[in-house]
Amino acid sequence: EKDNMEQTALMWAAKNGHVAIMNSLINLGFSQDLDEQDSEGRTALMLAVSEGELLAVKKLLACNVDVSLTDNGDKTPLMYAAINGNVAIFDLLMEYADSADLNMISDESGKTVLMWAAKLGQAAIIERLFSYFRHNDIVPNLNAQDDEGYTALMLAVLNGNLATVQLLLSNGASLTLTNDSGETALIHAVSSCHVDIFNALIPHLNTESVNVSDHFGKNALMWAAEHCLVSVLEALLTNGADV
Repeated sequence: EKDNMEQTALMWAAKNGHVAIMNSLINLGFSQDLDEQDSEGRTALMLAVSEGELLAVKKLLACNVDVSLTDNGDKTPLMYAAINGNVAIFDLLMEYADSADLNMISDESGKTVLMWAAKLGQAAIIERLFSYFRHNDIVPNLNAQDDEGYTALMLAVLNGNLATVQLLLSNGASLTLTNDSGETALIHAVSSCHVDIFNALIPHLNTESVNVSDHFGKNALMWAAEHCLVSVLEALLTNGADV
């Protein structure tokens, strides 16, 4: 039996962390397909991950559920973990994932696991990813761009996530890439008035990145002038901004 969202009793038990109920359903043979998907393509594993139910996740993994399935938006269980920010669950899923899932695979919007973690300020998840990449001699797909041209750094900057910005910069994130509107991470920092993030960007600036203009012809200096960000404007001029 399924509800109007095509969710089963197992799914409801999993996302609420009711492991005893899960055990009964599985052991008595009432949940034979543990990888069933609801109307949005979510499995019991995805639902448990999204709700941060570690014990339910452990139970499902012990039953050899498919960790490579994606929902209707092409999100993997690892992406759900990155969005949720539960480090224990993320660490557990990493044991079952391959490097492509961690580094290259993207959802329907073009966002990778790293991008989702950056967008939502999940610094601990990003640290886990970079540690995994270093340990396995993998070059991180750090400057990948989603379907609108946003990089992980842009997403972190746009959403005001200083800790994630610092992590991405220290690992070599590019400041010169632009999204589909011609905006850089620097332009996002200044136009959003994230002065603390702008200050973190300063050591990484060069003349090229300072003077990029978006598709409306507006650069970071103009944004600083519009918002009366005196210290930002002066820093931009010191770092080679054209007047």
